Amino acid sequence: MAQNTHRAIDDTRATCELLCAMDAEESDLFRYVNLFGCNPKYGPPRPRIRSVSYRPQGFDALGKLYEQV
Repeated sequence: MAQNTHRAIDDTRATCELLCAMDAEESDLFRYVNLFGCNPKYGPPRPRIRSVSYRPQGFDALGKLYEQV
């Protein structure tokens, strides 16, 4: 488990731990590359990033974000 030291290297290690745990659970991380969930009430952020796809995502959403239309 990562410590809360507010250093970039520690944040990077924590992100790696999270991604490894997600990959161990189900190998679909590449489906999430350049895919962001957004609150349907407010929509995607402005300005949008052209290489990113935005999908409305509620708090009680079931299923995978990349399968939601």
